[in-house]
Parts: sequence; C-alpha cells; structure tokens
Amino acid sequence: MNESSRTTNFNSRLEATSKILKISVDDLKTILFEMGIDEPEIGIDILDSPTTTFDDFLAAVKVKNISIPVPKLKFAWATLQPPKQEQPVVMSGGTLENLVKTIRPIGQWGDFELLEVYGRDGPTEAEEQLKKRSNGRNCIIFLDNGKVDVEQSLYMIRKARHQETPSTFMIDKKMRQVFKVGEFPLDVFFECPLHSNVLLVDGYCEECGVTYGTDMDRLAFLRLVRTNTSTDPMLYKNMDFEQLSKEFPKILIMYNELKEEGKLPSLKRRISKARENDPFRVSSHRTY
Repeated sequence: MNESSRTTNFNSRLEATSKILKISVDDLKTILFEMGIDEPEIGIDILDSPTTTFDDFLAAVKVKNISIPVPKLKFAWATLQPPKQEQPVVMSGGTLENLVKTIRPIGQWGDFELLEVYGRDGPTEAEEQLKKRSNGRNCIIFLDNGKVDVEQSLYMIRKARHQETPSTFMIDKKMRQVFKVGEFPLDVFFECPLHSNVLLVDGYCEECGVTYGTDMDRLAFLRLVRTNTSTDPMLYKNMDFEQLSKEFPKILIMYNELKEEGKLPSLKRRISKARENDPFRVSSHRTY
C-alpha cells in the first residue's frame, strides 16, 4: 500500500471510529495524540504497531476524561486497527484442485467448495464465510450419516442470502432439519452419576477424578445412592456394582423395582451444540 493509500485508509478508519464513539474526528485525534500518534507517517506506524494496545487507547481516553463504555471502546479500537490480510487455508492432499484452493484466499471460494470442507473439524474460516453468506440463517442440512448434504445446503444458502429460511424443510417427501452454520445434529452424552452438571468425556468425570466406563447398571445405581441417601456418594465412587449392592441393600431393592418397570434414572443427555461451545459442562456447578 503506497503512502497516499495509507493516509486515505487511516482517515477512513478515523471517521468510522468517531461515528462509533459519537465524537468528532478532532476529538479522536486528541486521544490519539496522547498515545504519541501525531505526525501522519510515524503516527500511522505507531497505531499499526503490534506493540500499541487497547490498554494504551483506554489510558488515553481516561486522560481526556471522556466517559465511554469499555465494550464500545473495544469495538472502536478494533475499527482503528489496520485491515488484516486474509490468509489462505492450507488443505491436505496433493491434487491440483486442493493446490488451487490453498493458493486462493478462502474468501474467494465458492459456496460449494466451502460446504465440501465444512464440519466440526473443518477450517474455522470456512465456517465464518458460510455464516456471513447465509446471514446467520438456517441453511445446513445433514445426511443420515452425519455428513453435510452439500447439494441441499447449497440450495438453502442461496435462499438465506435474500430471505428468512425455515428450521425444517421437506426433501423427497421427508422432513429434514435445517441448521444454522456452527450448529450440528444432536449428540448423546452421559452425565456423571454423582455430578449431574458434568458430562462424562470417554467415561471420565473431572470432578470425581474417576473413569466410570460404560457400565450403565453401576452408573444408575450410583445416581440412586446420590438422590436417595444422605451419605456422601463420593466415598463409594470406586466401587463396582456388586460392592455397591452389598453396601446399599435398600437401594438394591429400589434398583431392581425400577429396572423391572423400565424407570431407572437415565444419564443420557441429548445436546445440540455449536462447535465453539463446550458441551461437557453446563452453567450450574455443585460439589458433593
């Protein structure tokens, strides 16, 4: 970028930032002056330097006694930053098609190409592009095997550009769920038998420090101990089903009755979560 273009870009950033803060460009310049951003050439270099931070900006605002909420200041600071160069996404595989994708910035990919790589473990840049192009509307349809139905999703994305889209859609006489970008079909997790607010990861509970495995009889029994006795269930977390049965004979009677009626406590949790969220903990937190 030549010097003239840099100055023009800088002035545009000043104008956009002043509108966010609802102050004049001159007032904004006095804030920047406190940060040492004065002469045009060196000033832009200082502002664009990675060593100049939001904390510097915040301190300058405080010196000028301007009362502006911090979230708005953060947004304004982001607007003041130099435009970022979009990085190409490196794809695995040695085909010519993948090489071309690697060279092209992901912002230049077509909708079809983005959908081909979209998924839980796909590049986040592809997800961001799809969110932008769909205006945050429902547009992703999955096949029964959990993979993206690229053809139908492509159709929905093009609809989402110009109009609201439904959360369900009839395809070949079958009702299909339509997800927003970043959301995925329901997953099944299992709660810790002693901490219902913690979901097991490969059978492991970080609160208990125990890997419970997949013995659902044992898990259900421990849940009954927790909910139907005043004892501290953490004392028995390492016991197997036979040991628990001997330790709690009354709970064993209850367990057998509930099992016969098909009413044993279910520790299954079906959750639909966006990729960026943590599905393994919910907001409440209790310790036993």
